[in-house]
Amino acid sequence: MKLILLTHHRAQRVAVHTRYDYQPLFFAAPEPPVDTLITVTLAGLTADKVDSRAILRWLGERAGEQSSVFSGRRRRERDELDRALWRPTILEDFIDADNAKDMVWNLSRQLPLREHREFLDSWLPRARAWLRTAELTAPGRERVTALTSALELLERVMPIAGLNPHRVTHERDEERRRLDRLELDAAVGAGFVPARWIEVARGLETESVARDLLVRLAREFAERIADAEEREEEEDDDDDGTPSSTTVRARLDAALRRIAADERLKRLVGLSGSFWLYLTPHLPLPANTRGETVDISQAVEVTVSLNWPVLEARRIGAVVPGRAALFIQARGAGERATFIRGQRKLKFKVKAAGGALRRLGNTLTLGGHENSMHEALVEVDRLDTLANIDPQQAARAADHLELPADHPLYAAAAAAGRDPRYSRVLADLLIELLVGVDADIARALARAQARQNRR
Repeated sequence: MKLILLTHHRAQRVAVHTRYDYQPLFFAAPEPPVDTLITVTLAGLTADKVDSRAILRWLGERAGEQSSVFSGRRRRERDELDRALWRPTILEDFIDADNAKDMVWNLSRQLPLREHREFLDSWLPRARAWLRTAELTAPGRERVTALTSALELLERVMPIAGLNPHRVTHERDEERRRLDRLELDAAVGAGFVPARWIEVARGLETESVARDLLVRLAREFAERIADAEEREEEEDDDDDGTPSSTTVRARLDAALRRIAADERLKRLVGLSGSFWLYLTPHLPLPANTRGETVDISQAVEVTVSLNWPVLEARRIGAVVPGRAALFIQARGAGERATFIRGQRKLKFKVKAAGGALRRLGNTLTLGGHENSMHEALVEVDRLDTLANIDPQQAARAADHLELPADHPLYAAAAAAGRDPRYSRVLADLLIELLVGVDADIARALARAQARQNRR
């Protein structure tokens, strides 16, 4: 039996799997490289009966002993393919390998283009000859046999020919990547010139290489800012000509503006976590909005991550990456998203202030009308919390309703002071009286909004 197999990592070793089950096979030294095709020849095994047990038994018999499946050896011991059983795959193996049809799709990224061309030079004329033989065979059983033989050969040869465009594309991209790497190395070797690095990244065809150069740019800025801050903390008054942290940050701002002006580079940076990870400790996000009235009824609590959205957004108060802030999504074209320094409890403060609160140089409001659903859900949270921590104060929230003294609300408030289990009853009564919604439904809506607010 001849099998074509693709190597991969397994348990810190190089391994392969057959197409018949998931039992891995390992290699005795030397191991083949990972992610390469190898051809294994197992004399005496046939495709209709082979499985991992048969392969392991075959290996054991070849080694003069039973396989570990049957000998009772420890489970962690591995059966290995020694070097005499495998070799690197060549395209000729796809003519007679038992699993060739299953493995042919790997050829778009395996084996050099030269081997593909040599294979086609050798086998396309043969395929045409077999077709001609089938065509010229007289009708009858012999013609059926000839057509079957031609079909079997074409099913081996033509899929490889069909993958040639993919292989050509792969080699073209590899050559582009090699040339772009040379340009990257030349730019880095010439010294740290941010404008030049960005210009080189703009001209690189391979996006992964362009992204690598931009990540190096971010790392270099981060290191220079950190060095400058360390010198400033040491209060070294000697002017050695090195730029201050303020100067380096100004250069970083200019570099970010250059990147943002190019849609492709902006997209590449937006998808790179490493770029922003380097800059996060060194790029402050000060407030940039004052004197505005902002409705925070649709704001949700998020953990701030440094990226284009927060750099381009309106910021009410300085926000800090890694910490919580309220976020309002932009609603239409031309509008900007908004980040507000603070947590979800800021909404309760606005509510307690009567629906409007002057904070961080702006006026924050909650809801456009008194009975908005959002305000109602905020009130559900407030009443639920208050009923648990101060039942008597919670009961006073209904004083304006002028309920009779024997109303169940007051009895529940008194009982909750002695038995916390009554706090739920008190909260239910308050929600239904003051919000006008069934308490269980209101809580479900409030929980759903809380999950959204903390996404």
